[in-house]
Amino acid sequence: MYLEAYLVLSDEDKRKNYDMYLDETTQFGGTTRSQSGIRTINSQVFQKEIANQGINWLLLSYTPTLKGYQHIESIIEEVGSIMRGALQVGSINCEIEPSFCKDLGIYPRRIPRVFIYSYAASDNGSLVEYNGDLDVF
Repeated sequence: MYLEAYLVLSDEDKRKNYDMYLDETTQFGGTTRSQSGIRTINSQVFQKEIANQGINWLLLSYTPTLKGYQHIESIIEEVGSIMRGALQVGSINCEIEPSFCKDLGIYPRRIPRVFIYSYAASDNGSLVEYNGDLDVF
């Protein structure tokens, strides 16, 4: 319990993620954690909390009528649960946010699309489409 708290609080990036995404009900080593699931993303949230904020994100771009949407959403949610603190997860409903999706170049085609916003290629962060097999998660 104390080791987990020390590891999170002593690492600046992990502490930043803790401060932003875990609430006062979170207890180290306990069973109480806030269950946020997948964060709904719009253009304001993207600019304020994702773009150039130093946190890696896994983003689902979809419209509710697309085949396979719920299956992919469950995979994204599972990945977010496993990677909690190292990776945040969000979804963008392009039926509600069409111009935002088009501006980012993430509008779904025939199936939902998954993107990674990371800092691996650039200090400013970049949005890259995940083209691998989603069932490997």
